[in-house]
Amino acid sequence: MQRQYVLGVWIASEKASVPVEWHMVLPDKWTSSESRRKVGTPGKACPSRSDCLREAIEELSRWGLRQRPVVMDAREVDPLPLIGKLAASSVPFLLRIREDTRLADLESGRLMAAAQLAELHKGASRPLLPAGSGAPRTPVCGLGLRVGAAGPVRTGPLLMAAQWTADPRAATMIWLTNMVDTPIPMLLGLGRALHWVRADRETCSRVGMRDFEGRSFPGWHRHMTLVSVAHTIAVLTRTGQQRQQWTRRTEARLGQLVH
Repeated sequence: MQRQYVLGVWIASEKASVPVEWHMVLPDKWTSSESRRKVGTPGKACPSRSDCLREAIEELSRWGLRQRPVVMDAREVDPLPLIGKLAASSVPFLLRIREDTRLADLESGRLMAAAQLAELHKGASRPLLPAGSGAPRTPVCGLGLRVGAAGPVRTGPLLMAAQWTADPRAATMIWLTNMVDTPIPMLLGLGRALHWVRADRETCSRVGMRDFEGRSFPGWHRHMTLVSVAHTIAVLTRTGQQRQQWTRRTEARLGQLVH
């Protein structure tokens, strides 16, 4: 198979994170009868990352798990179609978005880039620290602002959360959520899940996440299932020293507040 984009759904906490679902973005050409015959691709394609995420969430909902917020770094995709699909499924979400994502300022009715919107209302920000243990001790300022989505996408009420540090080199972190009544410190604390997964992704790479060299879609699924099992075993059997190293690695990422 050619190089493809893969989306993983992870269950994350301050102690560990593990992958529970994998989806591969498959353009329509991969669902032709010839492709299905050659590499075993499914009849129904998952043509975009937002489609893959929606299918993954629908699959997890069938497992009977208690609903949890979806936290995602959406800077590489157009977040608005994704938000529309999540909102239609009544899924709580927190997405990190690009600074140039266009949003509606409900006060003025103007459409502007998220970074401009945050700068415009920066005077209303206040010092805070993300809630929860292991939170970065770097001074942080946060801002919460009700916004609207650009275009015809139906999203329901949205809140933009912006985060700054005193370091002028640090990027502004901008989040978009439908959990509009959640305090900003709790939202920023929830956003740390991205750093927990990034720290554990190194473990997943060591047990073969990027090593599949087969040519069939079912073979890739079997490979990723075994990788997920191996990763979970590695996480659950960490020694005390390994847990400390993981904590230091995670805190280093949190302290940067940039990536």
